[in-house]
Amino acid sequence: MVATLPLKELLERLSSLREEAWKQLTARAMQRHYKAHKSIALPPNGVIYVEAGLLKQYERTAREAAAINRFLTTGQHIFIPAQPDNSYIKTIIESKLWYWEEEVVHGLLIAYPELYRLYQLLRYRYDALLDIRIRILESKHTQKLDLFHQHFHEIRPYLRIKDVANYIGVHPNYFSKLYR
Repeated sequence: MVATLPLKELLERLSSLREEAWKQLTARAMQRHYKAHKSIALPPNGVIYVEAGLLKQYERTAREAAAINRFLTTGQHIFIPAQPDNSYIKTIIESKLWYWEEEVVHGLLIAYPELYRLYQLLRYRYDALLDIRIRILESKHTQKLDLFHQHFHEIRPYLRIKDVANYIGVHPNYFSKLYR
């Protein structure tokens, strides 16, 4: 699995973080442990941080079947949309998560202004994950798998062929031919 910084180190590398803000951030977090292949309920507008594990986020807006739009590994985070009915998350392996509800996030941003800059930087990093998928989807079929491996080679052993095919936007049979 990908070696990443613990949350506090990650935040401190992005911007300054007072100890008091860190204590409140951790005190107000809900920590959850999930076994592999479990669905995770998504209350609107919250934030999830993956302390350990591997997740996949599905999006089903205007689609016949849900599509995987992100893989999230240890040290990454997800911003839950305002309409979580169109999105859901499943664990791929056993995972430990931190979760902050919307009211908690807003209260912390008001009480500790330095967290706003961190929040914006984390949003940027989160959006960059979607940009990777868009690049893969817009590429030629023959390049999709190479681009996927370029960004996700460390998690590939944990993924099923049908999940990778879904993510890169090809039929699983076509993917199997590419993968040989």
